[in-house]
Amino acid sequence: MTQNEMIDQFKKQLEETVAKIKELDQELNLKKEEYFKLTGAVQALELAAKESESPTAGGTIADTTPPAPPADGMVQPPATTGIVQ
Repeated sequence: MTQNEMIDQFKKQLEETVAKIKELDQELNLKKEEYFKLTGAVQALELAAKESESPTAGGTIADTTPPAPPADGMVQPPATTGIVQ
């Protein structure tokens, strides 16, 4: 086998390897997507089962969203006692 034939053979193997990597990468991404969907489904079902065991009072969930900051982005300093040191 000549050097040029070896180069051609290695280039062919390289192309095949790249194609296989792309195929496996695509398969891996599909499996990751499946994993996240199954994880979400399990979590949703566990949460639903937990809520059905102990429903919240009145059927509502308390709003724990923090208040929005002022429009100018400035946050007021904490209240002081009026004593200057």
